[in-house]
Amino acid sequence: MAYIAMVDAALIPEELHGDLYRVEEAAEMPLCFDHQRILTDAICRMRDKATYSSLPAFLLPEEFTLKDLRGVYAVVTGSEPGKSWFRDQVSRQGFVVPTGKMSCGGRHRPAELFRVSGVKTLDGRLKV
Repeated sequence: MAYIAMVDAALIPEELHGDLYRVEEAAEMPLCFDHQRILTDAICRMRDKATYSSLPAFLLPEEFTLKDLRGVYAVVTGSEPGKSWFRDQVSRQGFVVPTGKMSCGGRHRPAELFRVSGVKTLDGRLKV
């Protein structure tokens, strides 16, 4: 049995940072027993789940732009989605909602800010 967890690197103590590997690096490391297959299956599962769930949105701050979400999606899934396709998918899935605010402080025109919609499961937890 294996468990998958995605954690913000800022929450991991500094002394453990030397033990962290990028997913692509870890997948290429020689591992004993069936651990290579377990790791590969976990990476595939995480990437698949990210394509049909709100998982990537939970890796962002409370408010974010669609560009931010698209960037996280690209990192988690390992593929760069098209802008219009991505906007349509996010709109259709409904897991993010506009905050009514705009981003500020960038070099380009302000972008609309979004947040996770707060869709909950029957037991009251946020649906991922």
